[in-house]
Amino acid sequence: MTTEERLEKLERELSNTSCLSLVDAEGRIRLILVVAKDGPRLLLFDGNGMPYALLAVTKDGQVPSLFRDCDKARALLTVPVDKMYLNLYNPTDELQDHLSINDVPPIVELRDAGGKIQVVLSVNAANLEFLLHDAEGNKRASLTMGKEGGRLRLFDEKGNTI
Repeated sequence: MTTEERLEKLERELSNTSCLSLVDAEGRIRLILVVAKDGPRLLLFDGNGMPYALLAVTKDGQVPSLFRDCDKARALLTVPVDKMYLNLYNPTDELQDHLSINDVPPIVELRDAGGKIQVVLSVNAANLEFLLHDAEGNKRASLTMGKEGGRLRLFDEKGNTI
């Protein structure tokens, strides 16, 4: 979606909402505050009038987003009830890294340039687990630390314990 299409869509959505826009000395929109049916939104634009940041409070959670390349989100923080997710995207709009904190174990995933998971760190009440994946994204090594001590496991290409 181009910037122009995004702004047209936003203008259509704003027709039934309360809205406040602030412009700079050159007349470029720099800030839009919207009170819509689904919740309030604050949009910030860079000096070129391109979307840069969005903060929305919705029924599902707060959705702050940071943009670098026009309308591509580069960072997305979602905070639904009892959870938190932080997703970081690469320049091709693919998920690069993921952080999850919720009722299931908190998880940090690091991905390669192609989006395949390479490293996972998770923590739960019983243990801490550190996983390493191969270039294809398959789990190849696991280090688990728990009350009973540490455990190192290695896996073959099919995921079987060696």
